[in-house]
Amino acid sequence: MRRTISREVVTLQPNLLSTRQVAELLGVSRQYVRKLVQAGCLTPALPVTAGQSMWFRTEDVEALLRARQGKRTARRPRLSGDNLREG
Repeated sequence: MRRTISREVVTLQPNLLSTRQVAELLGVSRQYVRKLVQAGCLTPALPVTAGQSMWFRTEDVEALLRARQGKRTARRPRLSGDNLREG
């Protein structure tokens, strides 16, 4: 017998995203989202039991997206006069 408590909770709290939705937003697989949870980078909003989907707060996913974008821009070399000197 499959429990449908997750769907009921999502209906009451529309700011929750499923594992699949998080994966699509981040551009990764659902397995990678699970690895993010295991690593402590992302925390499910609801208790997780075996066989159930994980649900995440929209705000937490947005914060992770901002952090990922910050790391991407930090890696880019800055273009300054020193970098553009002809040599």
